[in-house]
Amino acid sequence: MRYELITIYPGFLTDSELPTRAAEVKTLLETEGAAQIQEKMMGKHKLAFKIGAERFGHFIRVLFDAEKAAVKKLEERLRLSNLTLRHMFVEYNPAREKKAMPRKPALVGVGAVTPPRVSAAVPVVSPLVSVGAPKVGEPLAPPAPEKVDLADLNKKLDELLEKEIAI
Repeated sequence: MRYELITIYPGFLTDSELPTRAAEVKTLLETEGAAQIQEKMMGKHKLAFKIGAERFGHFIRVLFDAEKAAVKKLEERLRLSNLTLRHMFVEYNPAREKKAMPRKPALVGVGAVTPPRVSAAVPVVSPLVSVGAPKVGEPLAPPAPEKVDLADLNKKLDELLEKEIAI
């Protein structure tokens, strides 16, 4: 049966140390009878949470053929060794492979938004124009506040303060 093994190695490993660690895991697989071993370096990534003191890890994906009993032995041996931070064995399913999604064309300019089709009886309003938008040539700044006479303000304030406040 075909299996997939994802291993996470400590982030402090250098580019020269990583292949030797991966080769140790590969020899471990070969000793347990794994065949058709394919490795893929997936790069160094930030971990979702700290593992020990590590915030980063090198990810390697290994595809191989092995018996179920051999995979159980491999998992136990990897758990007891200090070669990896984490590892996970799963049955390989080629249908789960990411397929290249066709890219949508990039929207360029204002004319990229196409309005929905409507009949001729319904007036078409552009979704890009908001109601109350300033006309061409109008200033964009808000209107200046009205000037308030200080005497009128004091009179209004006195009226408000003289009213009885209901408690």
